[in-house]
Amino acid sequence: MKLKNPLKQFQGDRRGIAALEFALIAPILLTALFGMYELDQAIIAQRSVNHIAATVGDLTAQAPIVGDSDVNDMFAVGNYMLSPLPTDSLSMRITSIYLTTGKVAKVDWSKSSGAGLPAIAPGTIFATNGLGTYSIPSGYLVKAGDSVILSEGKYNFNSPLQYVLNNMIQMSANYINRPRINSCVLYTPETACPIN
Repeated sequence: MKLKNPLKQFQGDRRGIAALEFALIAPILLTALFGMYELDQAIIAQRSVNHIAATVGDLTAQAPIVGDSDVNDMFAVGNYMLSPLPTDSLSMRITSIYLTTGKVAKVDWSKSSGAGLPAIAPGTIFATNGLGTYSIPSGYLVKAGDSVILSEGKYNFNSPLQYVLNNMIQMSANYINRPRINSCVLYTPETACPIN
C-alpha cells in the first residue's frame, strides 16, 4: 500500500473554499454597501438643501408683506424639510434686492437662520453680472423698482457612519424669485417699495 503525499492531498481538498472566498470578498462588499448608504444620504441632503432654498424663496415671493414671525415660520419649514437629517448645521437666508433709479442693485432687507449665512446689511450693493461676493445674474433687475427675492441654503453634511465619507461636505443652493403680488415683498413696517 502506497502512502499519499500530504501536499497533494491538501492541494486536492476543496472543503472550506467558499468560506475563504467570502473572507476575501466580504471587506469589499461591506465597503461598497456602506459607501452606497453614505452616498445616498449625501444625495438626499443635497436635494433637501435645493428644495429648502426653492421653497423658502417661493413662499416669501408669494407674500405681499412679511414680518419676523412669517420669516421664522419659513425657516421652521426649511428645518422640517431636512428631517430626519440633523438640522444643527443648516443655514438659510432670505434677501430682498431692488434696482434703484441709478441702476444700482441694493439690499432692501435680509434675514437669516443659522451661523453659516449671516444677514446682509440693508443698502449693500449687489453686482448684476453674476460676479463677486454679492451678485445676481444679469437680466433679473432691468428697470428701476424691479425687485427679486434671493433665497439661499447651506448645509454641512457629516455622514452618520463616516466609513467611506469621513470628511464634512458643504452643500449649498440658491434661488431667485420675482415677487408675485407687488413689485417687491415689503418687510414690516415698510409701506412702499424702495426705489432710491
